[in-house]
Amino acid sequence: MTNSQRLATVRAALEHWLSCRDAERDENQQAKNDSHETRGKTESLLIRGGFYCGRRFDFGSHQAIWFLEEDQIKIHDQDGRILCTMSSNEIDRWARTSDDFSSRRAA
Repeated sequence: MTNSQRLATVRAALEHWLSCRDAERDENQQAKNDSHETRGKTESLLIRGGFYCGRRFDFGSHQAIWFLEEDQIKIHDQDGRILCTMSSNEIDRWARTSDDFSSRRAA
Protein backbone atom coordinates (compact mmCIF):
# COMPACT_ATOMS: atom_id res chain seq x y z
CA MET A 1 0.00 0.00 0.00
CA THR A 2 1.36 3.41 -0.93
CA ASN A 3 1.49 6.34 1.49
CA SER A 4 -1.30 8.10 -0.42
CA GLN A 5 -3.50 4.98 -0.20
CA ARG A 6 -2.86 4.71 3.52
CA LEU A 7 -3.64 8.39 3.99
CA ALA A 8 -6.98 7.86 2.19
CA THR A 9 -7.73 5.00 4.60
CA VAL A 10 -6.84 7.22 7.57
CA ARG A 11 -9.13 9.98 6.27
CA ALA A 12 -12.01 7.49 5.80
CA ALA A 13 -11.54 6.12 9.32
CA LEU A 14 -11.56 9.63 10.82
CA GLU A 15 -14.62 10.72 8.84
CA HIS A 16 -16.52 7.62 9.97
CA TRP A 17 -15.47 8.02 13.61
CA LEU A 18 -16.60 11.66 13.56
CA SER A 19 -19.91 10.76 11.87
CA CYS A 20 -20.60 8.21 14.60
CA ARG A 21 -19.62 10.74 17.27
CA ASP A 22 -21.93 13.36 15.74
CA ALA A 23 -24.81 10.87 15.57
CA GLU A 24 -24.24 9.89 19.20
CA ARG A 25 -24.14 13.54 20.27
CA ASP A 26 -27.33 14.29 18.32
CA GLU A 27 -29.13 11.40 20.00
CA ASN A 28 -28.01 12.55 23.45
CA GLN A 29 -28.70 16.25 22.95
CA GLN A 30 -31.70 15.96 20.61
CA ALA A 31 -30.30 18.96 18.75
CA LYS A 32 -28.72 18.96 15.33
CA ASN A 33 -25.43 20.85 15.24
CA ASP A 34 -23.26 21.40 12.21
CA SER A 35 -21.73 18.18 10.94
CA HIS A 36 -17.95 17.80 10.76
CA GLU A 37 -18.09 18.36 6.99
CA THR A 38 -19.45 21.89 7.44
CA ARG A 39 -17.13 22.85 10.31
CA GLY A 40 -14.23 23.04 7.91
CA LYS A 41 -11.61 20.35 8.12
CA THR A 42 -8.00 21.42 7.84
CA GLU A 43 -5.05 19.12 7.35
CA SER A 44 -1.39 19.84 8.06
CA LEU A 45 1.86 17.98 7.54
CA LEU A 46 3.81 17.05 10.65
CA ILE A 47 7.54 17.56 10.32
CA ARG A 48 9.91 16.63 13.14
CA GLY A 49 13.65 17.16 12.84
CA GLY A 50 13.21 17.92 9.15
CA PHE A 51 11.46 14.60 8.44
CA TYR A 52 7.83 13.91 7.59
CA CYS A 53 6.22 12.06 10.49
CA GLY A 54 2.46 12.28 9.88
CA ARG A 55 -0.59 14.50 9.55
CA ARG A 56 -2.67 16.68 11.83
CA PHE A 57 -6.40 17.02 11.15
CA ASP A 58 -8.52 19.77 12.68
CA PHE A 59 -12.29 19.28 12.58
CA GLY A 60 -13.15 22.23 14.83
CA SER A 61 -14.57 20.22 17.70
CA HIS A 62 -11.91 17.51 17.43
CA GLN A 63 -8.28 17.27 16.41
CA ALA A 64 -6.53 14.13 15.27
CA ILE A 65 -2.90 13.24 14.69
CA TRP A 66 -1.83 10.35 12.50
CA PHE A 67 1.69 9.17 13.27
CA LEU A 68 3.08 7.58 10.11
CA GLU A 69 5.80 5.40 11.64
CA GLU A 70 3.55 3.96 14.35
CA ASP A 71 0.51 3.99 12.02
CA GLN A 72 -1.58 5.25 14.90
CA ILE A 73 -4.23 7.97 15.23
CA LYS A 74 -4.86 9.94 18.41
CA ILE A 75 -8.10 11.94 18.52
CA HIS A 76 -8.38 14.85 20.96
CA ASP A 77 -11.25 17.07 22.07
CA GLN A 78 -10.98 20.88 22.09
CA ASP A 79 -9.37 20.80 25.54
CA GLY A 80 -6.63 18.43 24.36
CA ARG A 81 -7.94 15.33 26.15
CA ILE A 82 -7.40 12.10 24.22
CA LEU A 83 -10.78 10.63 23.30
CA CYS A 84 -9.62 7.75 21.14
CA THR A 85 -6.44 6.02 20.03
CA MET A 86 -6.63 3.87 16.91
CA SER A 87 -4.02 1.25 16.11
CA SER A 88 -3.28 0.20 12.55
CA ASN A 89 -5.89 -2.58 12.66
CA GLU A 90 -8.51 -0.26 14.14
CA ILE A 91 -7.88 2.31 11.40
CA ASP A 92 -8.54 -0.40 8.82
CA ARG A 93 -11.70 -1.52 10.64
CA TRP A 94 -13.13 2.00 10.86
CA ALA A 95 -12.35 2.64 7.18
CA ARG A 96 -13.96 -0.67 6.09
CA THR A 97 -17.03 0.08 8.16
CA SER A 98 -17.18 3.50 6.51
CA ASP A 99 -17.04 1.90 3.04
CA ASP A 100 -19.79 -0.58 3.97
CA PHE A 101 -21.95 2.22 5.36
CA SER A 102 -21.47 4.37 2.23
CA SER A 103 -22.35 1.43 -0.04
CA ARG A 104 -25.59 0.75 1.87
CA ARG A 105 -26.63 4.41 1.73
CA ALA A 106 -26.01 4.59 -2.02
CA ALA A 107 -28.18 1.51 -2.70
